[in-house]
Amino acid sequence: MHQEKKDQKILIVEDTAIQAELLRRILAKEGYDVFIARNGVRGLEAIRKNSPAIVVSDIVMPEMDGYEMCRRIKEDNELSHIPVILLTQLSDPKDIILGIEAKADSFITKPYNENHLLRQIESFFLTSQQNKSKITKNGLEIRINGDRHLIKADASYIFDFLLSMYNDTISQNRELLYAQRNLKKANDELKKNRDKLSVSEERYREQAMELEAKTSELEESRESFHNIVEKSADGVIVLDMDGKVNYINPAGASLLNKPREQIEGTLFGFPLSKDGLTEICLLGSKGKQKVAEMRVADIKWKKKDAQLASIRDISERREMENKSRQMQVKMLATNKMATLGEISVGIAHEINQPLTYIKSVIQGLHRDIKENSVDYGDLSKELKVSNRQINRIESIIQHLRTFGRAEDTIKIPVSIEEVLKNTILLMGERIRLKNIKLSNHIESKLPEISGNMNQLEQVFINLFQNSVSALKDRKENAEISVHVTQSEDRGSIITEIKDNGCGIDSEISDKIFDPFFTTKDVGEGAGLGLSIVYGIIKDHKGEIRCESINGKGTTFIIFLPVMK
Repeated sequence: MHQEKKDQKILIVEDTAIQAELLRRILAKEGYDVFIARNGVRGLEAIRKNSPAIVVSDIVMPEMDGYEMCRRIKEDNELSHIPVILLTQLSDPKDIILGIEAKADSFITKPYNENHLLRQIESFFLTSQQNKSKITKNGLEIRINGDRHLIKADASYIFDFLLSMYNDTISQNRELLYAQRNLKKANDELKKNRDKLSVSEERYREQAMELEAKTSELEESRESFHNIVEKSADGVIVLDMDGKVNYINPAGASLLNKPREQIEGTLFGFPLSKDGLTEICLLGSKGKQKVAEMRVADIKWKKKDAQLASIRDISERREMENKSRQMQVKMLATNKMATLGEISVGIAHEINQPLTYIKSVIQGLHRDIKENSVDYGDLSKELKVSNRQINRIESIIQHLRTFGRAEDTIKIPVSIEEVLKNTILLMGERIRLKNIKLSNHIESKLPEISGNMNQLEQVFINLFQNSVSALKDRKENAEISVHVTQSEDRGSIITEIKDNGCGIDSEISDKIFDPFFTTKDVGEGAGLGLSIVYGIIKDHKGEIRCESINGKGTTFIIFLPVMK
């Protein structure tokens, strides 16, 4: 990641939110201080308020376009020194003239090359732009398509401007040549496929003849198909549109635990839903209950409309899923107990501080009683402070009980801010004892999500523990930061947990969420933490990403959908 360039402000003027955000991310990633305005009017207001070093602007915008905004900047003595880069499709030569007339400092054509854009911006910061907008007495007259254009600008300015256009055109030309090479490759591939297609067409004609010859065999295969249905392990049932059974195979009769002759000709008795799979309960032999999946589709049976119901016994699968779920709960509980063990030192220190204060108050009170020198005013103040310390201890212990209780899967409206508050209650002291600075920024009035507070807290504790572990060899300026915002489309809560620790090697970054994968020494971790985090986030219909640079730090980004 690039070092922040706090004194290098850039204003983006763009009315399309997606384009503005994309451009903001490109520049912010390089460390520039970036802010956005939606049109020329807002752009002029933002310039006067924030004093940017460079303005990057679209041309076509409501209220005031990029040309007019640029013209006003260059006509204002207080603003004319600010370089203006215009983004354009460059579909007409007049675009260049209009840009020069507006005294723009550079054109960059869309779609722009990211590296070229960054080089242009960097060059403006390295080169003084103060002499680019001098007005000459006579100016330069240019005719394009019969139209006269008088350009009142210094020749050096026009040269620099056209040079920037030339650089941009060269960049675009490189991309065009690359595209042409790809197009030629695609054309060559298309020719090969066309030759293959000719062969395929000939083969198709041969197959058509073979198909005609085999049509006579179809009637014989029908009987074979009937035998297959008869031997199928899944129940196959054909019903008329009133729900009466016309046909049932042996597997279906076995699932319903009745002879075929008692079933055919009678009503099926189960609701027939065509909306995907339906789960039904069946009574097997010896009163044992079975669970089955049923799918219903419309068919033709003996030239009449009918319904086909296929039934599959999933009792064993359900039993395995229950065992798997129980195993997952055990894994979560194991991870939780390991977590409590790791943070116990910090919690003990957190509780010991208020206990020490309360103990000193009691000892002082005992001494004052013996000496008959009790100051009830001071005593009242100390008792109030002691009561607050007791409440603090109660809060920690109560939350330990909540965090340590057995897992459940109930999801309720949850505040991410509350989850982080509880996490820091358990982890804050351990982080402080490791000489790690913890900072957080949480956007106000965030909506709630549907989730399990206990599980989400386990997610954040695991991520905090990973950051603490990553920072263990950092001697100074160790830091963990938390940033919580709502996505631009307001559909998700985005939580970023960032550290400046050892980072993750790119060769193993795609394995970090795998169960039992760990880079820690033997005895320091079982490799379940991030796997459990990944499972919890997916169960909450969310997404988790990891961005890391080896030796510089790691950022985990969590997306959780807002509760509707």
